Amino acid sequence: MDADSSTWTILAGFNRWALYASMLIGAGSALFLLITPAPERASQSAHTLGRVAALATVFFYVAALGLGGAEIMTGGADTLITGSTWEMGASTSLGHSAALGVPAMLILWLGFNWNQRALLAAGAAGGILSFLVTGHAATAVPVWLTAPAVAVHLTGAAYWIGALFPLYRATRDHDPHTASALIVAFSQRAVWFVSAIVASGLIISWIQLDVPVALITTSYGFRLIAKIALFALLLALAAYNKLVLTPRITSGQDAATHLRQIIRVEFFVLVLVLGAAVSLTLTEPPRALDHGAPADAGHSHP
Repeated sequence: MDADSSTWTILAGFNRWALYASMLIGAGSALFLLITPAPERASQSAHTLGRVAALATVFFYVAALGLGGAEIMTGGADTLITGSTWEMGASTSLGHSAALGVPAMLILWLGFNWNQRALLAAGAAGGILSFLVTGHAATAVPVWLTAPAVAVHLTGAAYWIGALFPLYRATRDHDPHTASALIVAFSQRAVWFVSAIVASGLIISWIQLDVPVALITTSYGFRLIAKIALFALLLALAAYNKLVLTPRITSGQDAATHLRQIIRVEFFVLVLVLGAAVSLTLTEPPRALDHGAPADAGHSHP
């Protein structure tokens, strides 16, 4: 790999991470508002963060086209201002993803601004759908199984990451009784979402690895191990919140400050999990290698 190719691959990778994170935050903020009864300030925080994330995601969708094209063209710094580069990026699966994702994020932005539940639901669904037309996992055979599994995986991750900021604000700006009611409501729903994340993750990993030994014999497998380890840490933090801190707050004990600290750590670990997920897009999965599937620079989402 030459220097120009390496540079574009790195930049495209960072943009993929940003796109992944901002879409999940935007869609997750909408999901949080749609299914979790939240007090006013927590709800306002979800609206504010969701609006910013939706607009940021539009930018990252567009940037993905240029960077994806540049990654294929492997030219110098002026490659990004060449029309053929953007045409190349748009001709990959990234173009299909952006065609779905950009309108979805604009709809989502309107939903946050107008507080319209139908627009929030449509925007979140469209954002998640845009990730199903690109990526090694979502497009793997059998698509009837992998695409729904990726959709469930993304939905669960979105709800989790979208809830963190409103939960943080609730423990800071609301009285313990109100904050604990929101935390309990989130915990009851999160159990189902986390279960869905684990189940869908197992399906995706089983298909992508092709054979169990690939987990410890391939680059993809090692990166997947890193993602699993980080996710296990995230589960441990969530369990501590649910089993230790939430009962303390519910019983009237002063544990809000400690909970906010754990939420900050959760967010940091989620950032690392997303980074590990993006790293999976930088190498061919064993399933694709075994079946001789060609690499596609437009495959952006794990």
